[in-house]
Amino acid sequence: MLEGYTHQGSLIYVNLTGINADPKLELYTLLERQKDICFGISMVSNTMLVIRILGRKSEQLYQCIQLAASYLEQQANPGNSIKNKENLMYAS
Repeated sequence: MLEGYTHQGSLIYVNLTGINADPKLELYTLLERQKDICFGISMVSNTMLVIRILGRKSEQLYQCIQLAASYLEQQANPGNSIKNKENLMYAS
């Protein structure tokens, strides 16, 4: 495996109304607190963001993806607990 990592996870986030601000710095700050992972964040377009994570524990990667997804959803719908149906998240 890559550099000794045994697991990988991905989050593909699409917001059809557009991602208003570049969330990479905030996501980087959230994920860098996690131990024993390596990750990358790419803004594919103004409507799509991809996060790739390498690690050694599937549960930890799942929690990282959930953390990032929660942050992105909160940014898309501030003060609203109902998920925007125009947003799509895919995690693997």
